[in-house]
Amino acid sequence: EIPLSVISKLQMPPNYARLVDDLHRAQVYRQQQNSMNGRQLHRDPVLFRSLVGTSRKIQQVRELMAQVADKNVTVLITGESGTGKELVARALPRASPWADGPFGHINCGAIPENLVEAELFGSAKGAYTGSVSDRVGLCEEANNGTLFLDEIAELPLQAQVKMLRMLQERCIRPVGGRQDISLNVRVLAATNRTLKDEVAAGTFREDLFFRLNVVEIPVPALRARREDIPVLVSHFTHRFSDDQAKTLRGLTKAAERAILNHD
Repeated sequence: EIPLSVISKLQMPPNYARLVDDLHRAQVYRQQQNSMNGRQLHRDPVLFRSLVGTSRKIQQVRELMAQVADKNVTVLITGESGTGKELVARALPRASPWADGPFGHINCGAIPENLVEAELFGSAKGAYTGSVSDRVGLCEEANNGTLFLDEIAELPLQAQVKMLRMLQERCIRPVGGRQDISLNVRVLAATNRTLKDEVAAGTFREDLFFRLNVVEIPVPALRARREDIPVLVSHFTHRFSDDQAKTLRGLTKAAERAILNHD
């Protein structure tokens, strides 16, 4: 049985692109389920305690994370700015087969538009003025690990085409290159925008949206889980107290060494 979180409800009349991608998500999920026979299918939600809180909403986030942590499916993490999307992205690999691999964090909105493709996919020697050697892109640096595409809605349309190809074929071609580079990378993406609205506005490709949205993990805003506020206050109070204590111990030891050296 395939959970509704993996596939979307069919719309009538059916949309061809959406139907194809729904079938793709179902196939990926089935393959992952079959490959997990004889092994633990789900990670214990307790592993994701880096998401501080005890509310039902944050527990639902942990449960979704536990379902997909050890499965090679693309995950789209949604939510407003400051809700903890990066915490979710960094916690998922720690409870997965990719725990020992690299973690590539790319802020798609922080790269100048004219450099996006070279930064993401690399470039070959002579691809542009001043390019004196081959350059490894951020996607390739995350090979055999996890690639986290933060603020994915900021990705320019031309780069979206290459990103779609990477997700479909698991390979990239550097700017100015003549050969493809195969990748074995687990992809996570995050956005504070509603990608369906971006698709409607023509700023985000619909086919890329479907490829990214295999499983969605929505992270709630704090106002939607106010019962977590006391827990968060306690957490940060202890954290800052520990940091101050470590700083004080370091200063004390430095002072003791200075006194001994002076004597």
